[in-house]
Amino acid sequence: MTNKQRSIVFILISTICNVLIMLGLILVLSVLLLLIFKEKGIVALPLVFIIALFGGTLISQKLMNWAIKKWQLEDKMDPLFHSKKQPRNRLD
Repeated sequence: MTNKQRSIVFILISTICNVLIMLGLILVLSVLLLLIFKEKGIVALPLVFIIALFGGTLISQKLMNWAIKKWQLEDKMDPLFHSKKQPRNRLD
């Protein structure tokens, strides 16, 4: 398996983890909200979605950074996209 393939697999796994974390946060936050505020909590469900979106992204990012450091994955993966501004090799 090449470094690019490992990078793609890592991105797919991290995306799946991100979605699962967000769904878990939506479930937990909506249940807490409905238990605390009863019927009036339904109005704040869009806010729960936004909090879960940002919270899930933050947790997922921290989790992926931890996994990269723990298993030393920096040298086992390559960037998929390069910036358009490549440094030029000048022989001045």
